[in-house]
Amino acid sequence: MASEKRQELFLKVIVYDEDGNQDFAFTKTYLLDVNVDPFLFVHNSVMLFSTNPEWAFGAVITPVLTFFLGMYQRRKKQKVGTA
Repeated sequence: MASEKRQELFLKVIVYDEDGNQDFAFTKTYLLDVNVDPFLFVHNSVMLFSTNPEWAFGAVITPVLTFFLGMYQRRKKQKVGTA
């Protein structure tokens, strides 16, 4: 995919008759303006974590650690209860 914002789309149609002879040919060019903002999730996340680490710790790391520690404690309780 090109990074140019101005692109061209070429439409070419060739119609053949029953004998295999070219009956009709049509070519049309459409000019396109491509407006794509690439979303770089990993890059944006790294930049967010490095520029604002207290937000990263409070909003992302703490809840994830709490979730996994809760799963670990539940497993530990299940093992103790079955043994």
